[in-house]
Amino acid sequence: WLTCRKQYHYAFVDGLTPNEVSIPLERGTLGHEAFSRYCQCVIDGGTHEQAIREGHTAFNESLAAGILPMDTVMETKTIWDRYMAYHNGFPQWELLGTEQRVDLVISEELIIPMRYDLLVRDKASNKVLVVDFKFTYNFWSPNDHDRNVQLAKYIVILNSVGIKCDGYILEEVRTRK
Repeated sequence: WLTCRKQYHYAFVDGLTPNEVSIPLERGTLGHEAFSRYCQCVIDGGTHEQAIREGHTAFNESLAAGILPMDTVMETKTIWDRYMAYHNGFPQWELLGTEQRVDLVISEELIIPMRYDLLVRDKASNKVLVVDFKFTYNFWSPNDHDRNVQLAKYIVILNSVGIKCDGYILEEVRTRK
């Protein structure tokens, strides 16, 4: 602000600052898109194999668009494929919804929005859980988990709008080689 009094206005009001997106953010965004496509395919009645192919369309479209470096797309696909092979289609869950926006309306002026990654019913316990995928270089420490209020917010909002939610699962997708 001391350099240029109009800098804030130009950047945040006029939106003239170029968007610089980091590779980890791009990787997470692309990975989330693949998860969303996979989960929606399963919710719509597709098999695990069909859903894997649907998830791969996110990577193919990203390569065709040429926006991300090819090595970032292929590295993210490798990470996603490794994760999906490990979980083998989430057989312990019934997938209920993916990438759904939910708004908690407090008043006309105050609306608290959220968009969850995945809503599931655990087949063993019959509990409804909200699942959040985090693409992360290192696994989170216990302190990182304790400080994360996002999932608690999701549970409160879902229950407040009449969508039963018994808890959450934080799925850490490690990107470090």
